[in-house]
Parts: sequence; C-alpha cells; structure tokens
Amino acid sequence: MTEGDKLSWLSTVGFAAIGSGKSHAESQFMVSGHWPLKPLHETLLLIMAAKKRAEVALGVGRDTDLVVIGPALGTAYKLEDKYIPELEDIYRRIEVANERALREAQKRAEQFVKKVRLENEQKQKTGKDVVGGLSQDPVVEKKEQDGSTQWVFQM
Repeated sequence: MTEGDKLSWLSTVGFAAIGSGKSHAESQFMVSGHWPLKPLHETLLLIMAAKKRAEVALGVGRDTDLVVIGPALGTAYKLEDKYIPELEDIYRRIEVANERALREAQKRAEQFVKKVRLENEQKQKTGKDVVGGLSQDPVVEKKEQDGSTQWVFQM
C-alpha cells in the first residue's frame, strides 16, 4: 500500500484504511482488537462497523465496496453488491441494541448521581464530613506539596 509517495507494509496489524475516514475506520479496528487471524465472519462485520463509523468524516459516502484481499498472496475477492444490504442490516441491529443499552446506562447513571447527591445533602445536614459526594457545583482546592501541585475537585 502506498501513502503519498511512500510504500507501507501493513501485514502486522492485519488491516489498512484509506481516504478521509481512515482514522475513524482504523480506530474501530483497534478498539475491537482485530488481528490477522480473526474469522472472516467477524472481520466482515467489523469492516461494516468501521465503514459506518467512517461515514462521519467529510467526503465519505454511504456506498460500500467490499474487497477481501488474501489470505494467499495475490488473491482478492469483491463481495457482490447484492450482499451489502444484508450486512448493513446486521450492523443496524447492533446499533439499535447499543442505543437501547446506552439509554438504560444513562438512566442508571442519573439515578446514581441523584442517590449520591441525596446522601451528600443528608451528611451536610447532620454536620458530618462529606467525602466523595456529588454536590451541584464542584469545589476546587489547590494543594501544593513537595514541589508539585494537586487540584482537588469535590463534586
């Protein structure tokens, strides 16, 4: 693969991306822990996820061409266009489930913050020290010790 006028050897990571969505696609592969011996079905789904994530970059269109290169030297296979919608549907189902899980997690996080703030208010009313509570506004304290500076936030 070439980058500008330089040749790059990419066999150790097991993937490569080009274009304006390159960093988005590559980060999806990295976060997913992709490696060259991953099964084809997992890799195809990961490719679709990387492509969809890359679509947030300027210039990346919605159309998808999918070509598998290797594993044997000099082999390549283009997935026919008629199969792309089914792969997109599988990915879409993952996204729906992720959105549902995120909404649930946000509700639980909101309940957690309310619980800790309530405990904090109760401790303040009783005059006990408040440690680790979440108040409405963080209090910032600067501490200097042994030549280093620490910022302490009580939330």
